[in-house]
Amino acid sequence: MPKCPASVVQLGQMIIATSLLASCAPDDAGPVAAETSAPAVTVTSSGEPEDCVDVTSNAAYTECFRQLAISARAEADAEMAKARKMVVAADEEYSRYAPDSLTADDKTQLARHLARSQENWLRYADGQCELEATAARGGSGTDTLRQKCLLRLARLRLAELRHAEALIDGNR
Repeated sequence: MPKCPASVVQLGQMIIATSLLASCAPDDAGPVAAETSAPAVTVTSSGEPEDCVDVTSNAAYTECFRQLAISARAEADAEMAKARKMVVAADEEYSRYAPDSLTADDKTQLARHLARSQENWLRYADGQCELEATAARGGSGTDTLRQKCLLRLARLRLAELRHAEALIDGNR
């Protein structure tokens, strides 16, 4: 059975829970505060997750995106660690083919490019999210826009790393 990333499992659990709860009548326990409930996720007609749609207060809405962004970034960081191991192994394997004809730079080419790519991505993400947050001109949506950007870019980076890993693995 294939292993699923924790974020996919969490998303599935939230969708199932949302479906189950939608079919239930509320009991006498009263409403649950948005700040204490799990981030709300629904799926758009295109099948993409639409995050935090059921959160009503501005602070809770921002916090929902902050938590999702933290989780997505942790997943991307874990994937980066996996990619680092993969490129080191690929560089070592490549170096065995012609050990005397390769320079030190040739022997670590993938690892260097992955590190440079990550450094550049981090700078890009900081700048892009600052740009998007500035659109609110310091208003109440500033941090929400920043968190949405961080979430979107962390998910994108995760996909990029997985794509690069597939290319590297396919060439071994």
